[in-house]
Amino acid sequence: MDNLREQQEQPRTSGAKTKVKPKEEMTFVKTLVASMLGFMAGIIGLSIISLIGFLLLLGSLSSVDGEPTVLGNSLLVLPMKGSIPEVVTAGSFGDIFSKSSMLTTRDYLTALETAANDEHIAGVWLQFEGFSGGIAQIEALARGLNKFKESGKFIYATSNEDGYNEAEYILATCADSLFLPRSGAIELNGFYLVLEYYKPLLDKLNIKPIMVRAGRYKSFVEPFTRTSTSPEYEEVVTSIIDARFARGKRLVADGRNISVAEVDSIVANWPLLRPDPAFQLKLIDRILYDDEVENVFKTRLYQGDTSRHLRTIEVDDYVAGSEEDDDQDVIALVYANGSIATGKSEYNPIFGGNQLGSQTFVEEMRKVRENENVKAIVLRINSPGGALPPSIMIWREVKLAAETKPVIVSMANVAASGGYYIAAPAHEIIAEETTITGSIGVFALAFNIDGFYEKTLGINTQVYRTGPHADILSLLRDPTQVEMRFAEAEIDTVYNQFLNAVAEGRNMSPHDVDSIALGRIWTGLQAKEVGLVDAIGGLELAFERAAEKAGIDDYTVRIYPEPKDKFQLLLEIFDIGAQGMDIRQLLEADHPMALPGVRTFITKSLQEYSGLQARLVGFNFE
Repeated sequence: MDNLREQQEQPRTSGAKTKVKPKEEMTFVKTLVASMLGFMAGIIGLSIISLIGFLLLLGSLSSVDGEPTVLGNSLLVLPMKGSIPEVVTAGSFGDIFSKSSMLTTRDYLTALETAANDEHIAGVWLQFEGFSGGIAQIEALARGLNKFKESGKFIYATSNEDGYNEAEYILATCADSLFLPRSGAIELNGFYLVLEYYKPLLDKLNIKPIMVRAGRYKSFVEPFTRTSTSPEYEEVVTSIIDARFARGKRLVADGRNISVAEVDSIVANWPLLRPDPAFQLKLIDRILYDDEVENVFKTRLYQGDTSRHLRTIEVDDYVAGSEEDDDQDVIALVYANGSIATGKSEYNPIFGGNQLGSQTFVEEMRKVRENENVKAIVLRINSPGGALPPSIMIWREVKLAAETKPVIVSMANVAASGGYYIAAPAHEIIAEETTITGSIGVFALAFNIDGFYEKTLGINTQVYRTGPHADILSLLRDPTQVEMRFAEAEIDTVYNQFLNAVAEGRNMSPHDVDSIALGRIWTGLQAKEVGLVDAIGGLELAFERAAEKAGIDDYTVRIYPEPKDKFQLLLEIFDIGAQGMDIRQLLEADHPMALPGVRTFITKSLQEYSGLQARLVGFNFE
């Protein structure tokens, strides 16, 4: 023990192990425990803060505003941002904290109609900040703005520091006065259209498209089977884009009190208009900075007294207090929005954005049809069509509804192919002048991806079958001559079925329908001339016709499907974000184990576009 004590008391030498004393051990343990407790406390604290933040977010999303107080001499503020949707979905609900994120085109029109008769509203302030609506939507909003001006109240339009893009300027010309900041410019140089062709990419991937169609104008298959536009579709595209821009030019000419010839001259000679030439050409009324705009409003409202506070009310607050009377008769507003697909309606960022699910639509339309309080139906269609079987299911439900009560179709930006199929049974079809409609035709599209498996991915396949046609849907071979003849016969059968459905609904012969069908698309005005549309107008006209046919004067509008609240949309956004992350990681993965995932993803993508379709090729005007 003495020797051991002596050794412990000796000074430490280099290379000797350090012996921790009991007191030091306790200090170390205390420090470790304290660190662990601190870490746990931090995690718990962070979790609590996150939970509180999430609960506050939910509170802000689920809060219900009461009826707003509108003071006298107030301005109704209409923020014009993005493409104001027909129906708010996870795809259009981009900014969950934006005050106008839950507003639809109908909300804007309802607000304008209410404000025209509201003694507290003196005028409207149009605030443009990246508006990108289609020309048919611009027509609808312009009609609402012009109707508002009939009340004797005024509309002023302003832009952000960048000025007005083409869509913004066309709509802004409805204003009594149009202001532009010194930093901005005006784009008024015409529409353009970009069509994408994927055949070169498919060739590189060793994927072979296989197509059968009825209607030489049926264009949806062209991006997969051609490298450029066919003469037939070029004829149609030119006609559509010219008609749409012609309508835009007339709106500008009427709004600014100039001739269409003057607009044509501006389009031809000014790629971009800065403030001074824009003013000289009578395209704007004043050049104003942001800090000067409010004084213009105050001068108008308060007899030149710019010291007073400007009273404004945002459109979302304004429409929140305009509830309908539940005791009145009901006109159901049923939305058919998105590409037609089997199943439930949803937002699918991979396969075409908004999808109109046959299951959801049939369930909702059946509720409307069987509801005795619903006296008439306005079917609002904004769809390029889609798969044929669900289109037929939706058509059937619309037909059954039309046998029990008045059904009026109101077409938005597009109601073509399958979108027209489901409109055919209605008692009356109303479209905007520039709505894209028609495209009465069908096609079958498939892909042979055997080369993609073998040459691109390095996967050999071996198929075993119990019959000569068992693997016809495998996408691993070309169809035989017998199978191609069968497909052509099927296409002819469903095309004739389409013709008969339209002929029955429009009181025409199948032969007459065929002469204006062939997959050709028309503007709403052209469609009226050939008998596919009854009248030119928007939702307000559709409600007038529905009320007339139902024999009612006062009515409540009920929307089907019931609009989703912000919390439901937030959950959808999280789900879509997770799907997008998985797909991006999958395609960027550089690992042999990722190959099955890539194979599955691309195969499913091609299967989505395979089979019988009544769909219009997607395109955007800018």
